[in-house]
Amino acid sequence: MISQLKRENPHCVIVESGNLTNTPDRVGLIASILAELGYDAVGVGETDIRVCGEEFYKKAAEAKLTVIDASPGAPRSAVPYVIKDVDGVKVGIVSFGYSLRLSEQDDYERRKALYSVYSEARRKSDVLIVLDQSNTVTREWIESNEKRFGAPDIVIGGVMQRTLMEETVIGKTHIVPTSIQGRDVGVVDLEFASGQPLKCSVRKIALDDNIAEDTAIKKRVEEFMGKIRQTPTYAPAIGNSAPQSQVTTGQGGAKYYPPLLCKACHAAEYEQWEGTRHARAVATLTAQQRAIPECLKCHSEMFRRLQRLTLTSGAPAGVDCMTCHEKSLPHGLERKESPVRVKVDTKICLQCHDKEWSPNYNEKTYLPKVTHGPNSAQAAEPAESNSSAPTAQPPVASADSRPPAPPPFPVPPVGK
Repeated sequence: MISQLKRENPHCVIVESGNLTNTPDRVGLIASILAELGYDAVGVGETDIRVCGEEFYKKAAEAKLTVIDASPGAPRSAVPYVIKDVDGVKVGIVSFGYSLRLSEQDDYERRKALYSVYSEARRKSDVLIVLDQSNTVTREWIESNEKRFGAPDIVIGGVMQRTLMEETVIGKTHIVPTSIQGRDVGVVDLEFASGQPLKCSVRKIALDDNIAEDTAIKKRVEEFMGKIRQTPTYAPAIGNSAPQSQVTTGQGGAKYYPPLLCKACHAAEYEQWEGTRHARAVATLTAQQRAIPECLKCHSEMFRRLQRLTLTSGAPAGVDCMTCHEKSLPHGLERKESPVRVKVDTKICLQCHDKEWSPNYNEKTYLPKVTHGPNSAQAAEPAESNSSAPTAQPPVASADSRPPAPPPFPVPPVGK
């Protein structure tokens, strides 16, 4: 499809907002394919930094794939922004990606550098594209910063914007729909005339069976997947098989209470949960070679909390105790004043059982499958299932699940 679009319009710009993979050993393959397809730039996503780290930049550099990262201390192989001349029109590309927050000073310096780069790219561009995995560019951000720095023309989001189905226009800024798992190619057609408002039309092309695959790339992917198919896809990226009996802490102090900890006092409830699809949510992904961040955020409570997944050999993992009973945790010895019994708000189910992923969701029929307790008649579900929809889990962000939007200071005002 990308080759076809390039033939139809040789002046196209091809970008990817980030989060290429959560498995470091796949970065090289993905980066080389994107480079071969002619991608002009890729942004930086959460898993690129948290999980792949230096390997992300190293493999991208080896493939000669341009990574945009304006953060202080970014590798020399990355660039702060790109300005591409497209038939006389200067198209700028910047990335509002993800960066680990090490301290208040480090975060201040990162935001300062990001805004300085954004301002410079905006001044030099006729059309400015923002790759926004951090979901920074919102209506409030535009209203606060447009007069000082200028608003972007096109914003391409990531995981946080996966539910955006239609283009959102805020002033002159077009926030366009994105997709995950390579299910669509987003296309923005621009008509630019000096002194005139930018004309923009947005469409998504579904990558279904009607689109022929690139045979050479397909062969490379199949060979690579054949080599790693014998090992768990999550193992290199998200931990080992260390016991998960204790409370674990993630970046920014986010805590996670594993089911095995609850089992010590709630054995009956644990056994009931163990027989549900929720408890097999991670195994479902790994069996389908889909243990990627976009899916794990609904299929794994641990990953959603800590941005990593450490599995106990043979133990179930997925949508678990903390997903529904967060308000009751911690209780017991750790914090006695915390209420032990709190009614679960069933609206949390709708965060993952939405119209896109779970169109047949019905609270009256679904809840009995996961209800447990002394008076519960819930029975274990059959292991086999053809459903690929994510299991229910609320997207309550941990303290560092996405970086705060940069403030409208201290970068000097943009000159004319």
